[in-house]
Amino acid sequence: MKHIAVVITGASGSQLGLRMIDLLQQAGRTVSVVLTMQGATNMLLESGYSPGALATLDAETQWREAARIVHATNLYHPSDYFSPLASGSHAPDGLLVLPASMGYCARVVQGLGSTLAERVFDVCLKEGKSIFLAPRESPLHAIHLENLTKLARLRVKIVPFAPEFYTGIGTLSGQISQYLGRFAALLGVDIPHRKWGDGAGNVPPHTCFVCSSANPVGLQVPFTIDAEALTSHAHLRIGAAYQSYNGFIHGGILSALLDEAMGKIGSMAGYMIVTHDLQITLHQPLQALEPAVLTGKLFPKKWKVAHGEAMITTPEGNVIAEARGRFKIIGTLPLGVG
Repeated sequence: MKHIAVVITGASGSQLGLRMIDLLQQAGRTVSVVLTMQGATNMLLESGYSPGALATLDAETQWREAARIVHATNLYHPSDYFSPLASGSHAPDGLLVLPASMGYCARVVQGLGSTLAERVFDVCLKEGKSIFLAPRESPLHAIHLENLTKLARLRVKIVPFAPEFYTGIGTLSGQISQYLGRFAALLGVDIPHRKWGDGAGNVPPHTCFVCSSANPVGLQVPFTIDAEALTSHAHLRIGAAYQSYNGFIHGGILSALLDEAMGKIGSMAGYMIVTHDLQITLHQPLQALEPAVLTGKLFPKKWKVAHGEAMITTPEGNVIAEARGRFKIIGTLPLGVG
């Protein structure tokens, strides 16, 4: 699938949709997003806004604030019937409703199309496009189950968020990554994730707070490292669990990210390095769930000493925080550790 539409409704779990949008765009897919009004409100709640703060914002302001968090090239308001998504002649190759509220399921199963979020479902259904729906409700009563059954009979694939305990992944963030990896595979998008039998009987080699998927309270940032160029790169969406002021990520967390963006390069090159000194400049706050880009560079200077630079920016390139550091090489690492 080259063009994929994503609808985010007001069900709990906006991170599911946000992180899938990031993954698909990074994989080179064209992504068109419809954010419902209730989806916007819930997204702000899950990114650290208090109910009191939201009460001071009208619905359109809430939608605009949430739209900034989504950060998609093609983002549509639910009232935008001039969107290409409203026409069968511009139907996407597939549709994800992630997450899907039971109210949304009830409306689309009846063929209602009062908003663009419902209309794009109707368009994809009539054009025979693949539709994937992630329901979010518990417990499910008979009407919920009947609606989901009707959707399944229409060849809509029902893909609920279901943790996989056999993988040994002990964090919500890790389980989300695993779920999205399996979900993306249904779309023909290859995103690394654990499969049955992977690593059976193996002990996780390390539990780094920033980068390890084995740390139950860690950030679990997936780095891309170029060991020859000595650079690192990662996409960030840090949740509200790591906030300071309501809705904003703690400066200490940003410092840890910058430190790891430099130090991780040395460890992936096979060296055990430790931070000798670190200078951090924080230019602007990072909102919880707001997309950001983390980059690092390491410069070997002399035996057992390296200098590094790292930066956190918005996707547009505005600097959020930057750092310079010196690192000491204290040994080598076993193969596969780091």
